[in-house]
Amino acid sequence: MKRFIKVPKDIHITDLRTGEQLFLGQAGSSVPWISTFKDFICGTLLQDARFGRTAANVLSGAEIRAALIGEVVQLDEDDYELLKSVLQTPEVGYRPEVAIQLVPFFRAILDATTADPTAQPNAG
Repeated sequence: MKRFIKVPKDIHITDLRTGEQLFLGQAGSSVPWISTFKDFICGTLLQDARFGRTAANVLSGAEIRAALIGEVVQLDEDDYELLKSVLQTPEVGYRPEVAIQLVPFFRAILDATTADPTAQPNAG
């Protein structure tokens, strides 16, 4: 079975108290902190030690990374279940002030469907 994840829009990371845009790098940087779904998957979830624990998990991580193209990510069920498990219980916790803002990314993974949202219904 395949799982389909609709890729959410990029997220601007802000200060939770003030709502002001946060910036990457050192103080005075003018590069806004914007997280893409691919950034989240590759920079956070695929960094989890479980993706390096077995050859099967390494291969799963490679399949997930390769699938991160387009508006819908299509994963085999085993790859999806590993990704979901890491999302739900990461070995190293999330930074709450950032994770709270990434809820659309969490929801996209948790709400993956078994039907391709881009598939055209049969005309008939």
